[in-house]
Amino acid sequence: MSRTSQLFELQQVDTESDERLRRALSINHALGETESLRAARAAREAAAAALGEAQKALRAASHEVETLSEHLATQSKRLYDGTVKNPKELVAIEHDIVQTKQVRSAREDTLLEAMEAVDARQAEFDAADRALALGETEWERSQEGLLEEKDAVDTQLKALRVRREKLIPGIDWADLQLYERLRKAKHGVAVAAMANDICQACRVTIPGGTARSARQGHTFVTCPSCGRLLHPGERGEMVR
Repeated sequence: MSRTSQLFELQQVDTESDERLRRALSINHALGETESLRAARAAREAAAAALGEAQKALRAASHEVETLSEHLATQSKRLYDGTVKNPKELVAIEHDIVQTKQVRSAREDTLLEAMEAVDARQAEFDAADRALALGETEWERSQEGLLEEKDAVDTQLKALRVRREKLIPGIDWADLQLYERLRKAKHGVAVAAMANDICQACRVTIPGGTARSARQGHTFVTCPSCGRLLHPGERGEMVR
């Protein structure tokens, strides 16, 4: 195997490792609660709080109506059971009953509005609760898929690391240093395949003499455009 072929194979292993690492990072970022799930949970909490306030207002309105009704019952009993003899006091009781009925009527309207508000808030809470339950189900399903993919990617990365470790001893130290410098300078791609005399990294046509030298494989040949080492293999073909 030529020196260029050695580095080309190493390049393909490193490129595949880079892709798997990017995917692993993407999976790690996606694991955990999503923004939509957090929003659904916040919406449910807000709906629950609104329902609680509406129920509190209903209880207050109901208690007020009950208190007024009890007062009316007490005053009506005093008016008709003969325990009150004083005419002025009887008139005062009658006046109090009339006023209390008016107040209770208004409070009953408030009670009705409170009941309607509770029904509306309950419907909103039920909808938010269903949305959260659906979101959690979908999230759990996606998390299971991501975890399975993460295991697969981790396995692939381990295999690629083992493969790289096997390749390194067979590569000249100076060649390896050149490769690492180029890889760092060229966004991770130090060796580019040349197919039909075109550099597959920068897509520039290689001059005839340079292309012939690259195909002969006797020495390193760089792309005149991007400066990467050229390997006369099909794009994506793994040199064995």
